[in-house]
Amino acid sequence: MKVFPVDEILKKPLNDEQHFILSTAHAFEKGFEGYKAIAICDEQLNAVIPFVQINSKVKTFESLPFSWHSQWKLTGDLKQKVNQVIEKTKASLIMFSSMTAVQFDFHHALIQNGFTYSEMPSDVLYLSGKHFEEIFASNFSVKVRNQCRKALKSGMQISLKKSPALIHEYYKLYLQATDSWGKKNPPYPEKFFNEVILKNDDVDFWVSELDGKFLGGVIVLKYNGWLYYWSGMINREYSSMCINNGL
Repeated sequence: MKVFPVDEILKKPLNDEQHFILSTAHAFEKGFEGYKAIAICDEQLNAVIPFVQINSKVKTFESLPFSWHSQWKLTGDLKQKVNQVIEKTKASLIMFSSMTAVQFDFHHALIQNGFTYSEMPSDVLYLSGKHFEEIFASNFSVKVRNQCRKALKSGMQISLKKSPALIHEYYKLYLQATDSWGKKNPPYPEKFFNEVILKNDDVDFWVSELDGKFLGGVIVLKYNGWLYYWSGMINREYSSMCINNGL
């Protein structure tokens, strides 16, 4: 198991899923000056796990959410493999995504390399084998269901669209949001959103509009049977229409 630059692995023969996760990771590298995208795998491209550097005061690498299904297939001397990642990235903080419990050996390997391990919960909604009405009634509160109905009755149009113009409208809302968060510089440049949304069939861009006015949008990543709600922005002037619920 070794650490490779993502652009190096993209030159190899890949299946569709491998190409998607690596090309999306590569979008970070192309969208940010001085950023790195790396992957952990062996020569046969088993257990491909992409990591990207993110904007932070300390040097931080994060595994992308669609590494859920490959990350914990690592075997052998995990302490050594974790050490290889640390040596390659010189990271102060490494963030992993996983849909399953972390195996003890991997947890222990992080601690042996001087890391403090902590877990962060995520909300998961299982959709297979159920009708929409059953999912809607059993997983959402009465308040949220009413807000969804209000959004649908408001006249807003919700659709899948991809264009630089709509991404620019999304990015303007993103700039407003990052300013309200107290950030002097937005974490992601507009070029990054164009790279991710326009060049990947496995990335959906849902938009909400009213009479040609852009109300908001969400970015959804599709991977290995999973949908990941990755990012969302709305126009706060129209928040009473429950845009988030509609999307």
